[in-house]
Amino acid sequence: MAEYIVKSSDYSFDIFEHKGLGGVQKYIAVPADTSKTKLIVKHEMSYSACNEFVASHIAKTIGIKAPDTYLFEISKKDKSLFKTPYAVGIEYIERFSKLPPYDEIRGSQELKTDFINSFALYSLLGVHGDNLQCGFAQSRGIVSVDFEQYFNFSDDMSKFFLHDNTVIETLSNHILDYIQRNSLYSDVRISAKMAAEKLNLPLTDIYKQFLVVFKRFAELTDEELEPMYEALTMVYPDYTEIFYYGFLLIQKQKIVPIIDEILKLTNTLTK
Repeated sequence: MAEYIVKSSDYSFDIFEHKGLGGVQKYIAVPADTSKTKLIVKHEMSYSACNEFVASHIAKTIGIKAPDTYLFEISKKDKSLFKTPYAVGIEYIERFSKLPPYDEIRGSQELKTDFINSFALYSLLGVHGDNLQCGFAQSRGIVSVDFEQYFNFSDDMSKFFLHDNTVIETLSNHILDYIQRNSLYSDVRISAKMAAEKLNLPLTDIYKQFLVVFKRFAELTDEELEPMYEALTMVYPDYTEIFYYGFLLIQKQKIVPIIDEILKLTNTLTK
């Protein structure tokens, strides 16, 4: 699990003065081992760590650029640093900045794909009351960031994973009931329209790239995600894994007919 979980005792922590990227009080974690990367640390909401961890691993598994993320094993000495027992380390990307101008993105196939992928991920996992965030690094291209409030979480749920499994199960079922009733196709249309307007591109261009992401998402297997779930259960209460499994199961089932609808739509629009 060293690939997914790091020890707080291996890092020194300092306040990270940065607006954006979610959270109010963040740390910069500097590793004692200089061969390892610095990490941006979120810890305020009980769901921050698992949301960032799960969303980033799903993104990378389906080919979307996202930071490496790690769950913290917090030592007794470091517990007073964190507002919850759960902290996530997010790869600190050097020279990470705002997006290039949209015409520059539109003129680069790689940047255009990265940007559209961010909107595709947002439509699958994001909350449309929360702003989509992504940034640019010369060495990486456009990278999706700030998944803290994905999976339909909000600030008033800050203590969600501090309860026992019975309460977590009840609260999880409320979210999953909402996700089951929510129109994923509506979220997809909104995200596609936003991307098309920002890049001044036809919807067909956006939907064609959405299809690449959606097909890969629909093909996700339990085997691919098993290490992620295993790491999650080593840090979080047992029912946490079941919540994310249920969320992804619902979205994977709902995306299949949407793929067919988009195929019909793109065929119609290109005629």
